[in-house]
Amino acid sequence: METKNYTDIEQSKKLAEILPLESADGVIVSFGDRDGVKTVVMPSETLNAIKTPFSDIRGSIPCWSLTALLEFLRNRHDCNYVTLASNKASLWCLRTSYYNHVWEDAEEVSENAVDACVKMIFRLEV
Repeated sequence: METKNYTDIEQSKKLAEILPLESADGVIVSFGDRDGVKTVVMPSETLNAIKTPFSDIRGSIPCWSLTALLEFLRNRHDCNYVTLASNKASLWCLRTSYYNHVWEDAEEVSENAVDACVKMIFRLEV
């Protein structure tokens, strides 16, 4: 199973509509060269370090790491606890409890932790 460290393009575009952009700690960047355009994911600081007037950056989309997603969820006023665990099938589960006059548990299961966090954020934002 491949490790996923950041949100993908589709998730990032949707999250950019609901999360503060300053909470993104990564960026999906398209660079151009004579061989065409290459798209890579990198930490925001790395992009800032390599930007020059000679860089051919064709586009960028903010993206979120697992750490940034968990931090966002843990800082929500309606999340009393957030835990992340792996079961024997290597599926990730994010469990959040929030208070709206009743205690409720919300659980999302996915193949990796980033996807579980994204699903939980979408669930809580709806």
